[in-house]
Amino acid sequence: MLKQEYVDLDVLEAYNSQLLHLGVEVTKQRQIMLNELREPFTKMVGLISNSEEISLSFTGIASQSPDQIRDYFRIQLQDSRDDEIRMKRCLSGPHRDDIRIGINGLNARKFASQGQVRSIVLGLKLAELEAARIRGENPLFLLDDLSSELDRNRTRKLVELLSERDNQIWITTTDPKHLGPLPSSALSMWQIEDGGAVLSR
Repeated sequence: MLKQEYVDLDVLEAYNSQLLHLGVEVTKQRQIMLNELREPFTKMVGLISNSEEISLSFTGIASQSPDQIRDYFRIQLQDSRDDEIRMKRCLSGPHRDDIRIGINGLNARKFASQGQVRSIVLGLKLAELEAARIRGENPLFLLDDLSSELDRNRTRKLVELLSERDNQIWITTTDPKHLGPLPSSALSMWQIEDGGAVLSR
């Protein structure tokens, strides 16, 4: 609607009313999910790389406390209305929010090394796995290119963490040595040769 040459303000108000109602619900659910992940994420990243202080937070509407989200969002919609009409796009809403990951007090998006970024991504995936376990779920876990951008120490710690999980875990790697000592009774190794998979152990 904002892309139309003429914007009917009454219709815009009706749209914004629905955006406000549903946006508040989406944002609150996101906050619940992030709170569910925060502790296991911090724990998992700490276990992979114990030298960094990691934090998770939201930017935008979701940065507000649950009881302040509606008022904050409503004011944003009101204040940005003229700019939205002029720019012909929606400037307020949960689609504008983002997760901010801090590393040693700095924004990881700007200051994290490749190894730190990889540790953070793996920490988030492991946190999802842990949160699922707490809920009584046991999902399949897929990890492609195990040692990519991780030093040997971080790779070893990651493999130790994964070996303690009850989940079925699929890992790809160009060097099986990165897997380290794993219990053979719970391990199957496949090697890709000429486009096909061959059971090697």
